[in-house]
Amino acid sequence: MAELAEELLGCRCSVLKGGMPHHRLDIIQHLVKGYPALVPYDADRNHEPICKRGHKAHWAAIPGLILGIDQWQGGLLDGYQQDSDPHCRDLYHALPDTTAPKLDWSRVHQAFLYARQGKSRRLALWKYELLHQSNAQLVEMCPVRAQEADMYIVPEEGVGGGLSSKVVLLFPPR
Repeated sequence: MAELAEELLGCRCSVLKGGMPHHRLDIIQHLVKGYPALVPYDADRNHEPICKRGHKAHWAAIPGLILGIDQWQGGLLDGYQQDSDPHCRDLYHALPDTTAPKLDWSRVHQAFLYARQGKSRRLALWKYELLHQSNAQLVEMCPVRAQEADMYIVPEEGVGGGLSSKVVLLFPPR
């Protein structure tokens, strides 16, 4: 997928291996900077992540995130601006030059990812942990789909070696 993104979008890509928990800070920093990511996962009928061993493997485009942070006590949100929404007074967004390390990461208790799956028109919001669980359990191609393998682009290493516990970070061209 990284090669395809580089060719079609003209962007630079970096493939993270070893699982989403291991790269949690890298992924969150990347998204806070405004750059998207691609994550392989098993998609349920409603396109949300499920665990089907790779039988329903798809890619999700992750354009952003929402972080659940313990109550603000000054200094926590340097580089972030409070939104003017009267219905949600504790909503902040990153300023364009914000670098994610300005957050007090010990106070981040939940991460939600905005996600778009290619077959859906809707932007979804998924728990980081739920997408990680689906991403980590990709081990095999659906036996029915394997009979029509020429219709699918499967990594040389197979579903387990080529997709499981991997995330593609997209960067602007140089």
